[in-house]
Amino acid sequence: MSVAAEVEGDVVAGVVCAPALGVTYLATRGGGAHERSESGIRALAASSITDLALALLSTGFGYSSEQRRRQAQALVEVAPRVR
Repeated sequence: MSVAAEVEGDVVAGVVCAPALGVTYLATRGGGAHERSESGIRALAASSITDLALALLSTGFGYSSEQRRRQAQALVEVAPRVR
């Protein structure tokens, strides 16, 4: 399950709960990202790799047909640039 919070159209916080893994991921704008599990909370860091050709792409599509259309258009632009 995942949820995000927006303020005036800007995403300011997000949570992804992965109960099968026993992990919850949390992030806040300006506050970084963290992983919470039975062993505690640890800060996460982004990869230093900036070459898009080395990025792995994962997708998910919304329920609204208009939203899926926009998402598919974005995918068509990005997919040829990643692995």
